[in-house]
Amino acid sequence: MMKRILPLVFGGIILPVSAFSAALTARVDNPKIAYGETINFHLSYDGSDGGNLQPDLSVLQKDFNIYSTSSSMNTSIINGVATQKREWVITLLPQNQGKQIIPSVSAGNYKSSPVEIEVLSSEAIKKEQKNSVSGNDATVQMASFEAELKADNKNPYVEQEISVVLTIRSNQNLQFSNEPYFEDGDDWIIKRVSNSDISQKDGEIITKLNYVFFPQKSGKQKLPRAVIEGFYVTYENSPKQTIGGGLLQLFDMDMESMFGVQKPVLFKSNSEIINVKPIPQDYTAQNWVPADILAADAKWVDAKPNFKVGETVAREIMITASGVFENQLPELEFEQNSAWKQYPDKPQYSSTIHENKLISQEIIRVVYIPQKSGKIQLPEIVIPWFNVKTQKTEKAVIPAENVEVKPNAQYEALQSEPLTEQVLPEKITDKAQPEKEPVLPEKITDKSMIIMAVVIAFLSGLLISFLMFGRKKDSSKTSNINDYHKNVRNALVHGDFRGARDGLVKWGQSIFPQVRINNLQDLSAAIADEEFSKQCKILNAILYGNSTAEPDISLILKSMGKHTKHKDYKQENILPNLYK
Repeated sequence: MMKRILPLVFGGIILPVSAFSAALTARVDNPKIAYGETINFHLSYDGSDGGNLQPDLSVLQKDFNIYSTSSSMNTSIINGVATQKREWVITLLPQNQGKQIIPSVSAGNYKSSPVEIEVLSSEAIKKEQKNSVSGNDATVQMASFEAELKADNKNPYVEQEISVVLTIRSNQNLQFSNEPYFEDGDDWIIKRVSNSDISQKDGEIITKLNYVFFPQKSGKQKLPRAVIEGFYVTYENSPKQTIGGGLLQLFDMDMESMFGVQKPVLFKSNSEIINVKPIPQDYTAQNWVPADILAADAKWVDAKPNFKVGETVAREIMITASGVFENQLPELEFEQNSAWKQYPDKPQYSSTIHENKLISQEIIRVVYIPQKSGKIQLPEIVIPWFNVKTQKTEKAVIPAENVEVKPNAQYEALQSEPLTEQVLPEKITDKAQPEKEPVLPEKITDKSMIIMAVVIAFLSGLLISFLMFGRKKDSSKTSNINDYHKNVRNALVHGDFRGARDGLVKWGQSIFPQVRINNLQDLSAAIADEEFSKQCKILNAILYGNSTAEPDISLILKSMGKHTKHKDYKQENILPNLYK
């Protein structure tokens, strides 16, 4: 009887002890790591229900980045009792330096114990290495990483350029996974202005990168922290290779040194406090331009322009500034007057780097149409800006220019006559209009004017016929039509001179890809054909000078078919050297 009871008693004792012994344990490979390095956090379970357990890792995300996770499970049966051993390996990147606690992690009804680690800064590692007696000390062999941001100006004005150097130090051959980026940089414009400068000193590899920062808000601001992500190769835990051992020994090949392990690295730079000053109260200009240097200049597109009443001439206005981002360059306003009509194109922006400084330039092409003959003055252009070196408002001035404008009897006669009913309507309606006789000026003394009137009447007849019998096309969609010849022809026949201009410019851009063509003036210079240039001037006079003269459609189309090759074009250096 006693023999039967003992197994039951022991069985009753052993089974509860087995169940009670199931636990979740935690450990790390090394309790000391360098800031920026990963640490492997191991969770182990030994019990009967490991297959259903999943640890809750959310408690780790406060102070650690979870880089990767993996798990393994082993089931064994001893005397009919199944046990499951399961292990999770979580690779963590500590976010802070100093002593850290990896908190308790739960998995089902089980909880691990907290684990203490120490994340050493680069300075702490160097200090321990200096005090180490043995060269085999683990700290001596430890990797170290450090990133430092240093600004050249801690009291800039808002939107002023700050030169910032990012210095990255490592005692390993650190490889960058991507370009360093900056966190919390919403109130900053950041631009890199140099290639990597790499050097080596006292066993450290030093990488320097130059940036320019533009603060967009005034007040005390923190420089955005740089985030560096990469890896280095280590051979400490790489598996020993035994494949073909005898053959490898014969050729003296060490497989362990051939197969290293990539160890991930992620760390951040320091962050400095910058006191950003607001725009000075005595600065009254419309555009705030804080620059080191600003210069303005203007030049005529044609070296020797021919100034004639009603005919277009163009010049380029250039504003170049050091320490200024492109969108900080000022917008110019051009007021119309009785002597000139002015039509500025959309500004073209560009930038370059000079001695780690950002140089930006704005080029505005302006088309001028003289309205009267004689000596006429183009007014001066004044561009106020703020000199951050002298902390004073200064002005860049393009001087006034006097030009001699030749008379144009034909244009002035047209301008002096009262406008009559338009022969070609600006907007074509769906319904055909009854044919009307063209109204001619009362006095026509020039034979060419009579011929022009006849041409107008002929074109008017063509237009009415097209409206009555032809199929109307929408000339506003010129950008979607590849047949430029047909598009320009239809626009001219419809009296859509803006559409014709746009079509000609797009055609010019397609056959002269290396030439900047933004208007008819540019196209004329590229074509270099006197007849074609004359037709472009007529189109410009219609668009900008209220002229009723008609372009010769056949001449325009003939030139388009003839000129399929562009001339050699040499582009000037768009950013003059401000530091001569």
